[in-house]
Amino acid sequence: MEFCLNGGALTPKERNVLIRYCLSVATRGKCATTALFRPFKQKYLKEAFAEQSKTHTDRIAQCTREMQEYDPEKTQLPQNMLAFFGGVPAREQYAAYCREIVKQERDVLRSLKRLYTVNVNYAFVGKKWLAFHRSLNPRVTFGSSSLLHEECDFLFDEDKRAAFFHSSLAELPQWKGDRVHDWGNVMFGEMALFYEDLTLYRGEMCILETLSHEEMMTARLEEDDLSDLAREKGGRTLVKKLQTR
Repeated sequence: MEFCLNGGALTPKERNVLIRYCLSVATRGKCATTALFRPFKQKYLKEAFAEQSKTHTDRIAQCTREMQEYDPEKTQLPQNMLAFFGGVPAREQYAAYCREIVKQERDVLRSLKRLYTVNVNYAFVGKKWLAFHRSLNPRVTFGSSSLLHEECDFLFDEDKRAAFFHSSLAELPQWKGDRVHDWGNVMFGEMALFYEDLTLYRGEMCILETLSHEEMMTARLEEDDLSDLAREKGGRTLVKKLQTR
């Protein structure tokens, strides 16, 4: 079951309970920094631009191919696309849509090297936390942003899971609107390390996805998860809210 929990769907405390439960059963995690925790090298920028450019050129090629192959009598569009068009679009209507997407992607391609930020910030991160950061398999990327940062993709072991449980996730927001302790943001060592967009997997299944800046959260849970979650402190009310969504 998928639960979209954006905005005020849950309280900060309930979001914390949900994140900590998913953390307890996750086998793999992802998160992103807001700066580089390493010396800057020109090759990082070059590789990140190449990755970013490929993403947009691939989208242009895919959209162009779909426009050429579209047949209103044969092509099956996903439900969200049918809802967008208000039904099955005519060939020219769909082509106009694709041309607009291609134009937007080309505009983005032209602007990539004209607007970006590089932020190196690890002067006060000790050796212990830098070693922990490296254990999360970070790589330098722009991702879907214009900020050069590091994205981590790692498997949980006993030590990593314990570290996350004893991070800022062990605390509730300290004041109204305290987003640092909410929405998938995670701090280690009194702000020595700061991550956002925490995403958790169990096997191949993504069970928790957060977009910290956008205050968005999606959980994908089974019936057994809801039963186990209800046994957590504060979990019963949380499960009732989930089941009524």
